[in-house]
Amino acid sequence: MKAFLPFLFAFLSFISFYTSAQNLVQNSDFELFSKMPSGTHNGIDCAKYWRTPTFASNDYYHVDADELAGTSKNRFGKQTPHSGKAYGGICIREEYVEYLAINLLDTLIKDQDYLVEFYISKAEKSKGSVNEFGILFTDRIKWSITQTGISEKPSVDFTNKNGYTDTKEWIKLSAIYHAKGFETTLILGHFIYDKQKGPKKSCHYYMR
Repeated sequence: MKAFLPFLFAFLSFISFYTSAQNLVQNSDFELFSKMPSGTHNGIDCAKYWRTPTFASNDYYHVDADELAGTSKNRFGKQTPHSGKAYGGICIREEYVEYLAINLLDTLIKDQDYLVEFYISKAEKSKGSVNEFGILFTDRIKWSITQTGISEKPSVDFTNKNGYTDTKEWIKLSAIYHAKGFETTLILGHFIYDKQKGPKKSCHYYMR
């Protein structure tokens, strides 16, 4: 019988039934920061260990930041953190798509099952929405130099035919992933492999 490792995306943690709890994602809840975000700079690099895998930037929000990068109010609206004090954010529009990326503390175990969970909430000032989010497990954090989005089909795909449109509540996305054994990095966001799932006008999503 295989060990089953819940992979909790609040933000991410690995817990084995046969070992003590282990979190393979550093700063999984975005609480640790190297720089308090502000209106002049609130890129995800303000949060320790988180990066952008393409040339499109991304965002970091903290309860103690100014009104452009805060949680009670920011440039895209407002949303209380699902827990703690912070969360990430990505913009999605035609020809410009942002992602969040991070290196895992260890390579995933081949043929191991992982439970993947994370939360999204559409920003209030978004004009549109998307109906797909995904996680791409890979072996590198820098995926491309493009700003137009990653066309690779994600390792884990979440689709809502009506679109992810809730601006009030956090939506939990959850699935089981069967590891191939080479995965050292995860990339989170909206993937452009299917144009039917593309943005309906520009939108911004908070990620937790």
